[in-house]
Amino acid sequence: MNPVVSNRFNQQYKRFSQRIITANSSMIVAICLFVFLGSLGGWFVLKSWRSPRHRDLHQLRTLAPDMAAELAKFSGSIDLGGLFTLSPDAARAIARHSGALALDGLAVISDEAAALLATHVGPLSINGLALRSQANLELSKPLATLLARHRGNLKLDRVEELPATIAAALSLHRGSLSLGAIKQLSPEAAVALSRHVGPVQLDALEALSTEALAQKLLHDGRTNFDRIRDISADAAAVLAAHPQAISIASLVTQAESLPSLTVSQANLFSRHSGELKLNSLRTLTDQVAEALARHDGAIQLGSLKSFDVSTARALVKHSGELHLSGIEKIPFDVAEVIANHSGSVRLDRLTVLESGALTEKLLRDGRTNFDQISQLSQSAAVRMAAYPGPLTLNGLTDVHDLVQMELLRHTSTFELSGLAAAAIPSERLASARADLLAKHSGPLPLVNLTELSSVPLTHKLLADHWTEFGSIRSVSPNVEEVLGHHATPLRLDGLSQIRSGILATKLLHDGRVNFDAVTMLSDQAAAVLAASPEPISIALLVQQAETSLAISDPMAGVLSRHRGPLHLNQLKELSETAAIAFASHSGPLEFDRLSRITVSIASAFMTHVGSLDFNGLSSIDALTETILAKHPGPLRLDGLASLITEALAAKLIFEGRTNFSRLKSIGPDAAAVLARTNGTLFLDGVESLNTEAAAALANHQGDLSLSGLKNISEPIAAALAEHRGDLSLSGLETLPDGIANALSMHPGTLSLNRIQFLSDSAATSLSTLRGGLSLRRLETVSDAAAAALAQHDDELDLNGIVSLSETASRLLSQHPQVRLPNQFR
Repeated sequence: MNPVVSNRFNQQYKRFSQRIITANSSMIVAICLFVFLGSLGGWFVLKSWRSPRHRDLHQLRTLAPDMAAELAKFSGSIDLGGLFTLSPDAARAIARHSGALALDGLAVISDEAAALLATHVGPLSINGLALRSQANLELSKPLATLLARHRGNLKLDRVEELPATIAAALSLHRGSLSLGAIKQLSPEAAVALSRHVGPVQLDALEALSTEALAQKLLHDGRTNFDRIRDISADAAAVLAAHPQAISIASLVTQAESLPSLTVSQANLFSRHSGELKLNSLRTLTDQVAEALARHDGAIQLGSLKSFDVSTARALVKHSGELHLSGIEKIPFDVAEVIANHSGSVRLDRLTVLESGALTEKLLRDGRTNFDQISQLSQSAAVRMAAYPGPLTLNGLTDVHDLVQMELLRHTSTFELSGLAAAAIPSERLASARADLLAKHSGPLPLVNLTELSSVPLTHKLLADHWTEFGSIRSVSPNVEEVLGHHATPLRLDGLSQIRSGILATKLLHDGRVNFDAVTMLSDQAAAVLAASPEPISIALLVQQAETSLAISDPMAGVLSRHRGPLHLNQLKELSETAAIAFASHSGPLEFDRLSRITVSIASAFMTHVGSLDFNGLSSIDALTETILAKHPGPLRLDGLASLITEALAAKLIFEGRTNFSRLKSIGPDAAAVLARTNGTLFLDGVESLNTEAAAALANHQGDLSLSGLKNISEPIAAALAEHRGDLSLSGLETLPDGIANALSMHPGTLSLNRIQFLSDSAATSLSTLRGGLSLRRLETVSDAAAAALAQHDDELDLNGIVSLSETASRLLSQHPQVRLPNQFR
């Protein structure tokens, strides 16, 4: 074997041998100790078996004094749980027992027995008596003293009064003590209970009068003092100094009606774990504010109307929710301080909001309803405009222009019922106000609005499903574009101006035909309406047109679509384009102020199907007459002074015209047509007549009146004499003998009622008339003329005679059918 390896082996063997020896020694010591302890335990067991430490005598139902005395000598525990009651003598005897004593079945015991039993020095178990005592309304001192000796918990929740002596007795009890019905404790009783070693429960206690009891209850872990309604200053100070939150609901409720607080009260209330509703406080000192600020929960100070900056600085240290609902207006410097409050701030009745910092704070606290705000500063408006969500400002009825401009920067919606209501009577809204109202999330009853110029407001109204814009009279061009592109049918019956062709197109597309309120149309809009396939009603435009001296061609196109008559009697000129447009009108047309028309204009109206009035035309050429005669509808030319063509005369007569008294001249062709009419033919306006026309008129089968002729030639007289009916030439002022001779051939009645002088020759010629003769304006005649006229065989009207000789009078009066003034008869 290698020497080096051999040496290393020997060293390791020695170390291993030493470990074996050391382990054997430790094991020997352990075995010896185990044997010793086992022997000692066996001795104790043997001793216990030989001398028992407990006697179970719970089968006993009564205990005689002598037996009790004998049992008292036993040093171990005794179970006498079967005893229902215990006499004083037995109690005196058993009380001398020094070990544990169980009397858990004991239910009834006299005060004397209880006092004696209470002197027992060992552990005492009286569960039955303790259980029965739960029903007791009161305790005697002996019983209380005895119960205090009970090793278990005591629940005496029906005891309503606790004198100091009883409290002192119970204070010796070492378990949990519950006195749930006690509402009031004297200071002495309170101090006594404070010395109780175990927990004390006084859940019904309404008055806390001592510092000691307050400390005891806190030490027991109690934090709920909600039933406490009365508390001493010392006790309040103890509670106020407690590091943890406590609940003092009744005291807080009482404080809700207090107009002010002391600092000590404020210190106490600051420890309250719940909300502090101090809504009756009308004043708040800095010290009280400082104390309340230490409260961790919400504080309501609803009756505070105002406070200064120093008070605000104290309150702002509060970390909970702060209700200041009584404040309607807060000074700017106070508002700036309150804005630094770390908890949420409620200012529900604030009507004036000036501070931007406070506005931002309220928004940060989650407030979005500002309905009470009636005045808003520009700074506050800036903060609101930056808020990303909807805001409610229903209390605003008016805002400054600068505030308005800031609010317009808000990217979301507002509720602005106040501004909306204020705008109801408005007929017109400023642009900025209209744009602001467009952000209102509710309905806008702008029923009186007559002008609409805001595009955002228009979008808002359309989004609110407005389709009735009956009160709107005018809109801006941009609004017209918006309305024109809206998909839903719209009612804009009151609109007075239409500039956009897009809007005009939409209205027609929506089926609108009533444009009676429109007073102005752009050429573009007019062109659209003029192309309407259906007739439209444009009452006001028609009224304007009826008083206009000129009408544009586009407007003529619109007017042509009007469903009713067009009385365009002020127009003095008419273009050919306008005439073509008007010709498409389906109703009556009147152009009574037009004094002339061209052939092309007349040609345009050949397609018109309604009645056509040109009562202002006095003279038109034959070609124009011929064209007008082809008009398919009724044609009125009441002002026409000349009538040339057969065609026009025939049309007028066909349409029922019988009065041609305004004609001043008539052509032969027209005369021939008129002559074929029935009844009297009045042509009293004719001032000149050629022979051909006279001859044509003479063919008339009825009476003929030409009283407008002041003089005629003999050929004309001869032609007229061929007329077979009555003939009136009462416009002739003189009657030359040749004319008289020619007319004497007339077979009917002849009226010459403007002749004032008649020659003897003329009289002689007229006397041969075969019909009546009327000379009503003749003032006198000679005897020779009278003798001639007296030979007339028919009626003779000389009712205008003013002077006659006796001979003439006699001769004429003998005429059987003469008419003379009475003095000449």
